[in-house]
Parts: sequence; structure tokens; C-alpha cells
Amino acid sequence: MMDALALLEDFANGRLRRERVFRDHEDEWLISRFRFPRAMLLDLCAELGPTLQRTTRRNRAIPVPTQVLSVLGFLATGSYQRELADR
Repeated sequence: MMDALALLEDFANGRLRRERVFRDHEDEWLISRFRFPRAMLLDLCAELGPTLQRTTRRNRAIPVPTQVLSVLGFLATGSYQRELADR
């Protein structure tokens, strides 16, 4: 118990430094556009993949990440124009 109090006192007096945290700028961009971090977006794509993945007779179906990010971008901003410009 005394060790914990001594540690808190050292931290309060500035004798201990906090560990530096480096932010990933790409994650900041994803959060600003879609309101979710990268890990959450990947989980969403994995979870929704079986439902959204379609077979088609054409060249290619729309990929699941494109479908998910398009919808989330619209829900986050309320506009398709910004989303289309990004794509």
C-alpha cells in the first residue's frame, strides 16, 4: 500500500514521466471520415463479409470494404458527394 502511495506521489510531483504514445495519422484520418478506428472497421468488414459478399456474372462485385466504408462515410457525414470524391 505504501509503495502505491509513493508511486502516486512521485507521479504527482513530476518525477515519473508518462510513456509516450505515438498516434497513427492514418487512424486519425479514418476516425475523422468514418468515426471508427482501423481495428473496428476491419472487424465490421469481417463480420458483415458473408452477408455482403455476392457472386456476380459481371467482371467483379463491389468489395465488402468498399460497401462498408461507403455506408459508414455517408452515415458519418450525411453526404455522398464527399465519399464519391474520396473514391
